[in-house]
Amino acid sequence: MRVSKQRKKARRPRKVGGRRDGPILMRHPLAHIPREELLKGLVEAGESHKASFPEQFQKIRALIQGLEPLQTLATLSCYGLMGGISETGKVSRSFMGDRFNQSHVELTQALVLQILPTDVATTPPEPQQIQNLFDGLPKLAESFSRRRWVELNKERSSIEKGVSLLQEHLRLHTQIVRNWGFFDRVVKITTELCTPVDHLFSRRGVAASALIRVFEYLLRHLEDRINRKGERFRAIAREEFPDGMIRKYYELHPQRESPDELIRFVREYKLGADELKALLISHSDLTLADDLSFSVSKVANELRMDEQRLETALERLSIGVGDLASVEPSHFFLDNPVWIQPLIRLGSGRFFCALPQAFFSFIFPILDNLLAGDEAARAEYQRRRSNYLEAQVTTLLGKAFPGCDISRGYKWNEDGTIYENDLLVRVDSHLIIVEAKSGSISWPALRGAPDRARKHVEELLLAPSSQSFRLARRIEKALASPEKAAQLLPDLPVDLAKVRTVLRLSVTLEDFAVLQSNLRLARQAGWVPEPDHTLAPCILLADLEVIFDVLEFTALKLHYLKRRLEL
Repeated sequence: MRVSKQRKKARRPRKVGGRRDGPILMRHPLAHIPREELLKGLVEAGESHKASFPEQFQKIRALIQGLEPLQTLATLSCYGLMGGISETGKVSRSFMGDRFNQSHVELTQALVLQILPTDVATTPPEPQQIQNLFDGLPKLAESFSRRRWVELNKERSSIEKGVSLLQEHLRLHTQIVRNWGFFDRVVKITTELCTPVDHLFSRRGVAASALIRVFEYLLRHLEDRINRKGERFRAIAREEFPDGMIRKYYELHPQRESPDELIRFVREYKLGADELKALLISHSDLTLADDLSFSVSKVANELRMDEQRLETALERLSIGVGDLASVEPSHFFLDNPVWIQPLIRLGSGRFFCALPQAFFSFIFPILDNLLAGDEAARAEYQRRRSNYLEAQVTTLLGKAFPGCDISRGYKWNEDGTIYENDLLVRVDSHLIIVEAKSGSISWPALRGAPDRARKHVEELLLAPSSQSFRLARRIEKALASPEKAAQLLPDLPVDLAKVRTVLRLSVTLEDFAVLQSNLRLARQAGWVPEPDHTLAPCILLADLEVIFDVLEFTALKLHYLKRRLEL
């Protein structure tokens, strides 16, 4: 028997830009390790982290306490969190990339605020000390979470293991993850949400939408200062000789002293171009803290706001040096006061803000905190959240599916109980049943408190899914028996004669540690009972906007919702 030499070649993914276009499958590096050995290794690593954590923490605290605090925070923030983008769109990462993030600066700020005013150091940080913080803070954060690996050797039921896994997911998300949407969308959503209820917040200083403007201004102002600094140094670097670089530096950074002394120093020690650039950058960094400080009068003047009312509001969003002296520092990883009060109060109408973006990361709990103690105002604000979310979802779906039929607030009776649907959207032969949940996520839940977290799962993920399934089941009965449609669904505002497929969707206003797309964890914890229906996909409003932006055609959007339901 002869075998043809012309064998059919296996199809390979085509190359795009030097890389293969298509999925690349890789074996997990730990897949070959037996489970018992893997658990043993993780427990041993957890014990090591647990043993080293106190010493690591003490070293970091001692290092921070020995440095001028505002300069230290400014340096960590500007170099550790800010990247760049060229005129051609090329993005350059921050100094440490993903290794260093906002949570590390937040922790540093909380530790700074534990220092008593009489003990504040005046020594500017040296480059090596800053590098030690860049290296040590991520390691410290890892040790804080990994020391809990020692719990893996405990005997527990499958449900207890599931709860533990879910708690760890919530804690890691709370400790590290910050962004819940693209910045422009976050500003848009929160401004639209707050503007109609600004009067509730004005009683505590200024309107919520005005606070959003203030922190957006602070962020843009910081970016502008850093960009102008980069432009000045590009001009300095274009000088051919060291003398020219120094004179250009003094021209762009007016100093009291003459550049001649620095020129003599560079000549005496024969510094090269790179060494000189590093020296000049270090010198200019001494003013970074000034770039991140601001006066209420200047901000109020530029934004045309009442100075006294603005200062009152910012006082509530700030903490003074020494105010956290009595707080247990290990709590800062999962319960950091800086999250709610991101400013440092300097006195005399001045504040320091190393993290203007933190206001937007935690804007929902910040707004809740501003209304604390006024139950009437909180109730009105919650009603506004609910109405806003429903209105936004209606508008979003209307734009995503031009010409669709949309109706809100359909009520029906089932077994003597009146139920109300948030939104019905008919797109050709598809009917989308939408439920919008605007509930807030509590701090205890985000820190892994089982009872509170389970309550949120039930209210934000299970309840809307059950609601939409209840209506979908009745609609499907009406589709199967058209003669009973009027009896099953009286006054239904949708023409079922054109409907062939029923889809379901839940939309939330706040992110719940991405549990919306990872219900496996809640099911493993026993918080999601084996349902009599497929859980509806639950999507954050900010994410749904992105999804519909990315998917251009109606068919793709419907297919996405259908696949999310199946998955």
